[in-house]
Parts: sequence; C-alpha cells; structure tokens
Amino acid sequence: MLYFTSDLSKVVILFSGFQVTSFHTFVLATLFVISLCWCERLFTYYYENAGYEKGQKRFKRVVIRTFTYAGLTILRFFYMLLIMSMNSQIFIVVVTGLTTGQLIVEYVCSISVYSTHQLVPISQDDDLPTLANKLDDELELQPQSLIIENVNSDDEYDYQIHNDIVKYEQQSLVNK
Repeated sequence: MLYFTSDLSKVVILFSGFQVTSFHTFVLATLFVISLCWCERLFTYYYENAGYEKGQKRFKRVVIRTFTYAGLTILRFFYMLLIMSMNSQIFIVVVTGLTTGQLIVEYVCSISVYSTHQLVPISQDDDLPTLANKLDDELELQPQSLIIENVNSDDEYDYQIHNDIVKYEQQSLVNK
C-alpha cells in the first residue's frame, strides 16, 4: 500500500547525488523544486501564447515550438517523479511551486488589462504640453492626438475608450 510519509531521510530529489539529509539540503531542495515549477509555468505560458505568424520562418518556428514542448514535458515529468517520492513535504513544495508560478503568470497577464493608464483622444486645439503633442509635431500626425490619462479601470469606460481609439484609427486611414 502506498501512502504519504514525512520521513525525509530516504528522499532523493531527481538525482542520486541530491538526497535530503539535513535541514539545509531540504531548503536547497525546496528552492530547486520551486524554481523547476516556476520554469514549467513560464514556459507553458510562452508555449501557449507564441503562435504562428506570417513573416516568420516556418521551419524555425516549428522546431522552436517542438523543443519548447520537449522541455515542458521533461519539467512535467520531473515534478511528477518528485510527487511519486510519496513524501508529503515534497508534495506540498511542488503544489506551492506550481501555484505561485501560476500566480506570477496570471499577474503578468493581467498587467495590460488592469493598467491604470488609458489612451484618451483630445483635440489639437488644447494647448497642453504633452508628450503626445510633441510626438504629433515630430511625426506630422492628423489634427487629433492622444494623451495618457490616469483613470480607474471601469469596464464600460474602457469599452468606450477602445471604441474611440478604433474610430480615430479608422478616420486616420480614411483621411490618408
């Protein structure tokens, strides 16, 4: 019968030379396992979001994605083997590492959505000394420019701003 144990004296962390024999090696093993789990979560995020695009060399992209998948498979099997050591402390470290790794990925993904800086169209008649106006002068843009305004993230307001930006871009294309 298999069951979880808390005895660390027989735990080997993936390699025969990496056995937990003291508190210091347990801390080192914990850091290793957490970094392994974080790498798996970050590589998974990269793999899921790095798709195919026109203009990229097809074979190179296929090879990169294939080797990324191979690396992910190795990392996943590593933490599967760690859990199969049937040690409750290692199990908790793996779950904690994967959970905190996912927390990091989710936080990074949410930055662009929950950013407090929004692009807001303003008229050229406003004499505001903004970076956007200076860029407009340098790039010779149309009579409307954009400034960054600090606002709270309100879904309805964000949707309205998005529509205003899309209309501005469409109008710019028509005027050209």
